[in-house]
Amino acid sequence: MKKRGAVEISLSMIIIIIIAVIVLISGLGLITGGLNSVKNLWESALGSAEADLRENPSYDKPIVWSLGDVANVDIGKTYVIEVGVLNTQNSRKIDEPSLDCVNLNVDFNMPTGPKEIESGDVETWKGTFKISGVAKDTYICTLEFKGISEEIAITTT
Repeated sequence: MKKRGAVEISLSMIIIIIIAVIVLISGLGLITGGLNSVKNLWESALGSAEADLRENPSYDKPIVWSLGDVANVDIGKTYVIEVGVLNTQNSRKIDEPSLDCVNLNVDFNMPTGPKEIESGDVETWKGTFKISGVAKDTYICTLEFKGISEEIAITTT
């Protein structure tokens, strides 16, 4: 009789351990899923902060953008960016910016059109920037407005 009771306790213990392992694995799945959600929220919050200009445009550097002069960007990731320009021209009308990069697949969208800016004033444009289908390397691009341009180095990772 004593052996039979020991076997019953052992089977009960094995069943409890199996149930505990299943609950533990399910709990870990929920925790990692929750952490991934928190990570995505954190990255989107930082992404919106990226749109702030790091420096103001000046006569020495009339165009600046929120990714900086030497931008390290992930291939396939969309960045929310801000571009600022100091009107150094005599004309009041400034066209929306364009980004010209050799051997670089760039999706550069600035949703607003031309703006009227007094000579010597600063204006900003907000939009998105994404690179796709290129080799990991450093590329030189020209960010240009009507008659105003600035070279930028973009390193893809």
